[in-house]
Amino acid sequence: MSLIHFILIITTLKHLGKIMRIRLDTSFAYETQFLDKLQNCVYRIFSEDILTELGMNSGKKNAILFFILISFILGLSAKTKKSDEARFQLGFGAMVSTSNLLSLIETSKLYKSMEEGGDYSFPGLSKEQSMVLGDMQKNIGRALLVANILGGLEFGVNCRVLWNAFMFDSNVILLPFDGSYNGRLDFLVNANIGVRAPFWIMPYINAGVNFTFSWYPENVSNIDSWKSWGVFNNFVFRPGMNVRTGLDIKFRHFSIGAYYQYTIKDFDEFGAWFNTMKDNLVNQGYADAQAQALGLVFASQSRFGVCLSWYLF
Repeated sequence: MSLIHFILIITTLKHLGKIMRIRLDTSFAYETQFLDKLQNCVYRIFSEDILTELGMNSGKKNAILFFILISFILGLSAKTKKSDEARFQLGFGAMVSTSNLLSLIETSKLYKSMEEGGDYSFPGLSKEQSMVLGDMQKNIGRALLVANILGGLEFGVNCRVLWNAFMFDSNVILLPFDGSYNGRLDFLVNANIGVRAPFWIMPYINAGVNFTFSWYPENVSNIDSWKSWGVFNNFVFRPGMNVRTGLDIKFRHFSIGAYYQYTIKDFDEFGAWFNTMKDNLVNQGYADAQAQALGLVFASQSRFGVCLSWYLF
């Protein structure tokens, strides 16, 4: 394309912008109103015959007008309410997550020890308890493992608000059995705020606070003696925080996706519980006890899951 043709096209597009100096309302009550406005714009371009005056032949003129009209229609349709993911949306859904990574890792180690007859050890687990697990019959051991895996799943319901690139996510979650190290039942409530990509493929990240209500199978001091405040016999209350990142496939009234969530249920996990595990690992002769204890804490706070949401509007 020559320089003169490029200048002519730019001039035509500028003139089109002057002619169409109107606010395009994408919520026309009737389709005919949209067609009338579009027809009027095209008619004014043809009636003024700008392209012909600029020296273009009929074929080039029609090609440019076709390009302009297609660009106009695509630009308008991209902003209609049906395809506008930046609109305000309110949704409700359900979610389920895996056991935390620590529980998954320890379950696999326990399974290996049961199948191969080896020893199983975990920081805080006495030698007598380890021997009981090692001598357990395979059918009983497998039943224990299955119960541990299923009981360690988190189930929840969520409320989600989407608007532009922002999202608000609130969840109510039940953990029937924390199989990582103490067997407690957890009930969590969290509220997160974050950002997302407002498209049909919707990556997002959010963070917020969570409140955990825990019930232990016996007195808390017999299981987690490092917990000192918020303890009432077998009940514990703890505030914490969480970060979630995920990827959803987003439709107008439905979305489904997977996520990773890092949850700190108790900030004392970085202090008293970390020191307890580190001391146990040191007593077992591990040279990298501190690094292993930190890894165990991180694994106990990490989960993967899936979430489904339905949107009212």
